[in-house]
Amino acid sequence: MRSIKLIFNIFIISYICCFQLNVHAQDTFYFIDSEGDLYSKDGIHCDATFIGPTDNVLVTIVDLAFDFDADILYGVSLSGHLLEINIETGFTSYAVPWYIPSISSLEYKDGKLYFDGKEDATDTHSLLHSYDTSTGDIVVYGAFSGHTGAGDLAFCGDDLYFTTLTNHLVKVNIDNPSESIDLGNTGLLQQWGLMAFEFDCTFQLYITSNNDLYRINTETLDTELICTDFTEFLIYGMTARRDVSSTIEDLAFSHSMNQEIITMPNPVFDYAKLKLPFSNGKLEFLTINGQSVLTESVFDYQLTLDLSALPSGTYIIRQTHDAGVTLGKLIKL
Repeated sequence: MRSIKLIFNIFIISYICCFQLNVHAQDTFYFIDSEGDLYSKDGIHCDATFIGPTDNVLVTIVDLAFDFDADILYGVSLSGHLLEINIETGFTSYAVPWYIPSISSLEYKDGKLYFDGKEDATDTHSLLHSYDTSTGDIVVYGAFSGHTGAGDLAFCGDDLYFTTLTNHLVKVNIDNPSESIDLGNTGLLQQWGLMAFEFDCTFQLYITSNNDLYRINTETLDTELICTDFTEFLIYGMTARRDVSSTIEDLAFSHSMNQEIITMPNPVFDYAKLKLPFSNGKLEFLTINGQSVLTESVFDYQLTLDLSALPSGTYIIRQTHDAGVTLGKLIKL
């Protein structure tokens, strides 16, 4: 048992860092600005790296989406064209022969690209579309009633969100977009970039305003400034190239030692005593794939739980509290 604990402690120390974005170091953010220049930023630092211009096809790219299944960066233009972008140079080529007027947003999930657009440029409202990258099929779901267009689209799990040109955040009803839920005004101007990580999107999205990056809570619309001044010009769109080896387990020790969750014993068979850095909020046990399997309210700095019903495996403990989020790790025998 001592050898297991020693190995576990070494593992903890090796992963500790001040890691503001809660993403894996090999994840890459991509940004397109109002000048058509493509930038990248790794998952840890706020400094952006200039990749190159995307204006070789003489269109204005307004949003990006990364197909991490095929490892392709897509862009859309205001003229309604879907484009492929070289992530090393920014060189751009047409991905399909068709175009749909007034596209302003793009998102990828499960083999499909989702975007807004109009049947013709005179339409009042944008329509939600999807394009199957394997079959080429296009599906039109309907109009975003009350909204003229989307600043960006982003999936958080199975929930689709979009930002409006009037600075609102909307939860989309994909089957009937006209019944989408307006969550309210975010207080952010020119919010044209929206993104989530599958393992870090429980009420959390990343959103741009001008050329700054924020984290936003989709329940409260509270925002937290993450990074400032990525580029000299406005950010038009963003996406992420997710490291497929990134799981929530990799993120467990992104906080400093004085804010860790201590579990005794660890590994554990049945009862575990937890020492918490904060005496409020909610405690969740997550599988390494991000599935929540146990939730407890927190009213004290210590908590004893019967974990005998949990299957054997590795779990991430996440405490959501007044000061933010703290993570820990537990091995169930």
